[in-house]
Amino acid sequence: MMYLLTNLLRKIKWKQFSKHFLDAVGTLSAFATLIAFVGPWKSPEYSSIGCLVLIGIIILISLTYTYFQIQSIRSLTIQMRPQLQVTIKEGDVLKERGIIVIPVNNYYDTIVDDIIISKKSVHGQFVLQYLAENPDVNKLNKLISDDLKKRHHRSKSTNRKVGNIASWALGSCADIEWKGNIYVLFAFTSFDNENHASIHPAKVPDVLSKLTKHLSEIATDKPIYMPLFGTGLSRLGKSHKRTLLFFLDCIEYMSVESVKIPAGVTIDIKSLRKTDINLDDINSVLRTTFN
Repeated sequence: MMYLLTNLLRKIKWKQFSKHFLDAVGTLSAFATLIAFVGPWKSPEYSSIGCLVLIGIIILISLTYTYFQIQSIRSLTIQMRPQLQVTIKEGDVLKERGIIVIPVNNYYDTIVDDIIISKKSVHGQFVLQYLAENPDVNKLNKLISDDLKKRHHRSKSTNRKVGNIASWALGSCADIEWKGNIYVLFAFTSFDNENHASIHPAKVPDVLSKLTKHLSEIATDKPIYMPLFGTGLSRLGKSHKRTLLFFLDCIEYMSVESVKIPAGVTIDIKSLRKTDINLDDINSVLRTTFN
């Protein structure tokens, strides 16, 4: 019981809690003071009992009010343009149905060993799930390679000792159709000689612009789902909240007017509680921007 209580207390955002709780106490106290001037609080006994009851009621109401105020919404939809709607929600991108965007490295590796690809990453989970039903990794590599050659034609050959040796440009995409979905493997990060994934923030707008253009070409009436890029091994050195706002800015300003995605784009965040993202705060920031 004590463990659960401690866990709960850790999850409370104390700054928000204090603000809403003190606001509620202040308002109710002012109201109670007004009542005290006109109420029959003359006898000491009545005053003592009445004060204790009143304090208890104020605290209870304030706690109830605060509890509901600090509960963050779990989904937020932003109409960026008439043909470009973005939804941010809590969810697992690999459980969605439609077009699933999976950020990968520039080699489109398929070795999930927590060195080349992390088992916890969306890329790693997709590869593991695919190979569980289609165990031939060479066939998966060929599917990816054939689609890349069809769309992008050129790659740069390297002398890597482990993993694929063909390096593709950031922003390139390979489409894999599987179980009724289209999985868009999207080169978002570059690997260095030690297999560390990274991307320079200055490159992000152009890379996202290429992705958005590709998605508009294949979307038709299918919804598009993607994780929040840049918060895993490819981290941009920013918090989840700042990364999300940065990506929304990139999508807004770097995608051309001709980009049309009728069914919208959804950014799935597996657990909002494990990030600093509060969708109420995001809504407040964006309300004046896109409305």
